[in-house]
Amino acid sequence: MTPKACDRRVGSGRVAAALVLTLALSGCTGGDGRSAPAPDTGASATGAATATPSPSGSLGAAIAAEAVEDLLPTDLQAETYFDMDRATWQRQRQAALAQPWRIVALGGVEYAAACDGSGEPTVVYIDGWDSPAADAWSLAAAEQATSTRVCLFDRPGMGLAPPRPGAAPHSTPEQHAEEMLAVLAVLGESGPYVLVPWSYGGLVARAAAVQHPDEVAGMVLVDATSPLQSGLDEPWNGENGIVDTNTVATTVGGGPDMGDRPVIVLEAGVFDPEIPKAFVEEWHELQRQASSISDNAVHATVDDSDHAIPYRNPALVVAATTAVAESIRTGNAPLPPCPDALGANGASCVTD
Repeated sequence: MTPKACDRRVGSGRVAAALVLTLALSGCTGGDGRSAPAPDTGASATGAATATPSPSGSLGAAIAAEAVEDLLPTDLQAETYFDMDRATWQRQRQAALAQPWRIVALGGVEYAAACDGSGEPTVVYIDGWDSPAADAWSLAAAEQATSTRVCLFDRPGMGLAPPRPGAAPHSTPEQHAEEMLAVLAVLGESGPYVLVPWSYGGLVARAAAVQHPDEVAGMVLVDATSPLQSGLDEPWNGENGIVDTNTVATTVGGGPDMGDRPVIVLEAGVFDPEIPKAFVEEWHELQRQASSISDNAVHATVDDSDHAIPYRNPALVVAATTAVAESIRTGNAPLPPCPDALGANGASCVTD
């Protein structure tokens, strides 16, 4: 989790890495702090795609294959940065290409989504700051779809979704949450959902649960950024445009109050020694705080993973998500103090 440049491209490939933790430290912020306009979600879905529009809003197999291939790390990057062997990398590639990607337009803004599998509750994976869904979540989604409905979602400027129209547009985590839920509704994907956010996505998920508590059945917070994190008072500038994070501490605070809705917090167990000690200590404390938003929560450390948990241990993400889904199916049954599936997949439970 070393401070890195805002643009995660290396050569011709995209490397989704441990960025959000160190944005404030690495100077990857910008903008004038203007608040974002309220999203217009009154339009219906259209079939606009990055190339020739196809009927029903699908990207189409050929278009999707080309677009997804451009997002994924190269073989060398997968091997050297994410510690993937060739077989794992090929499974990730095939899983990403197999997703039924669609472009949905709402109010003149385009989003990318893919939903697969069947069963309730529907699981929604939420991107980190610069980590497209096809890149970060494909292996976890392919496995999760064998037991429940799963959706991937790219907000504007991420992955397969084109940038938000306008020069350096501003948005907020709260707006990203509203837009995500609106897209799911247009696609006919019914909630309440299990939200599985990574990194920056934690701000989006927690905003969604505060703004629309009836739409969120549970969460798996994957080394997720907290709305109480220092450094959110400056806007973040990246491929999404300028994101004004300064509002989320007021909107969300230490919330949401999830009651007995199940929550599992997965925290990285490995930190780069270059990251300041004070930042690491704050991160630990805020991960602990995240587990307090529910009376039915488990907090676990991923022993051998840094911030890039979706890449390094997708099986653990699936295990945690399955445990949350099973709790919901049985009326928010109490999670075990430390579900066996977490320990079996490289996590150690934290007792406060």
